[in-house]
Amino acid sequence: MKKPLVLGFVVITILSSHLSVFCTDFVEDMPFDENNGATAQRAKTAEELKLERIIEQTYELYMLEVIINGQELLVRIPFGMQGERFPEQRFILGGKGTPKELWPIIMQELNSDEFAEYIEMLLSPGEKLVFFDLPTRSIRFITDSVEMGKVELGDRMYPVEIKRTPGFNEIDVYNYLYTKGIGVDCSGFVFNILRSIGFSYGIDLVDSFSTDPINIGSWIFNDWNVQVIEDKIINLRPGDVIQFHSWTQPYNHSAVIRSIDLEKGEIVYYQTSDWIADPRERGPHASRILFDPLYPERRITDLRVIWDKRFGEAFVGEPYIYAESGDWYRYTVIRGGGRVVRLNVLANLILQAEPDF
Repeated sequence: MKKPLVLGFVVITILSSHLSVFCTDFVEDMPFDENNGATAQRAKTAEELKLERIIEQTYELYMLEVIINGQELLVRIPFGMQGERFPEQRFILGGKGTPKELWPIIMQELNSDEFAEYIEMLLSPGEKLVFFDLPTRSIRFITDSVEMGKVELGDRMYPVEIKRTPGFNEIDVYNYLYTKGIGVDCSGFVFNILRSIGFSYGIDLVDSFSTDPINIGSWIFNDWNVQVIEDKIINLRPGDVIQFHSWTQPYNHSAVIRSIDLEKGEIVYYQTSDWIADPRERGPHASRILFDPLYPERRITDLRVIWDKRFGEAFVGEPYIYAESGDWYRYTVIRGGGRVVRLNVLANLILQAEPDF
């Protein structure tokens, strides 16, 4: 059952499963099928199934189905990392906001006169270039063909989109929100999912790290806070964090494992990023690692293990280095490749509840 909210010219339709975004930061435990997921190699415990449910439901809070001008769209909270494109680039709440904090801000933006004018321009006839001025958080349209030809593609401070026909979609909404400084970075996203797990065991991870959420970053996965897990498929569990090196810093990108299906041969993990092949999936999205169920002892670095998420340009003309996530995890050789870690504070609580986890 959908509940429509009429906000100015924008009709926001919130899926019933997402209503908790406005009243809570965490996800309650949900019923699960105790017979689901059993395999000959390792049967899933009740605790593992519980974590899968919490992780999935927290992930879903980062997306809302909306109707704008009669068009149904799935809006995602954008990826947003402080200083990613230029040193002074800043995001609301430091890129660490929760869905509860960010959706009201997004609703306000989608109901603004400026957004209405933006949509009106996108619907106007003729080819146009949309120029996103990130330093001033403003957007302008260039319709003159001569002026369009002068614009440099791939400028990270001033990205562009080329619109050849009237209309708008999820990409346009994402670009607008991103330009307005709304977004969550990878560690903020992963931390909020792990925080939901912590709530289910009666703790707040913010207290565990004695810091304000805005200060949360990849540092929480430093060696003294985690167990490094040998990345054989059989060893992985929901809530484990996959860490990737960036081209400038060690372990600068993180993703969280949602489930490991040993019968089907599939690992599902969640991350937020903007350099993926399908621009409609920028922001929080699901990715998969596919493997032969007969060989659960293989490491996820094995070339016979397939990572399905392809990379692409975040905006028109921007370069990207790797073809897909597996390349990135395996081949940052200069830093020794990626790794999988398990947060100590959560691991201890989970093992107390389920020693066979």
